[in-house]
Amino acid sequence: MSSKLKKIACVAVIGLVSMVVYHDYFADPPGYCALEKRRFTDDELKEIAVKFEFDRGNLKIDEPNPEIKNFIANHPECCRVIRAGKKTIYQKVFESKFETMDTDFSVELAYESNQINPRTKRPLPHRFIDEYVDLDGCGNVIKTLVSGRS
Repeated sequence: MSSKLKKIACVAVIGLVSMVVYHDYFADPPGYCALEKRRFTDDELKEIAVKFEFDRGNLKIDEPNPEIKNFIANHPECCRVIRAGKKTIYQKVFESKFETMDTDFSVELAYESNQINPRTKRPLPHRFIDEYVDLDGCGNVIKTLVSGRS
């Protein structure tokens, strides 16, 4: 092997090791929003998830003044926040196919749905819905997964 190839291989190995060390020891932890320089509280995440479903027209709020905070206060069992733990690069690469949660947060919701979606004017066939709303570290909805309907 020529000395030029040895130098290139050495630089590549040092670069790879540096990336792994940075990711595993110095990068922002899961759930930290670098844009806002803070972590979201569980209450804030619940509000974001409930508002998301309410704005889509799925969540039924039977109150004269439908406020998200009031809904959560009146239905404390409606929501549960699940926080992701920190993963090493090895775990992300080799164990990710077995994971269901690939975001920073998941809010588990159980709620009564509207009979007719007020936005689309179409009927919703299920009265109760259980679902997961996955959020990134800054509170943006990434995806939803309905886990049960009745």
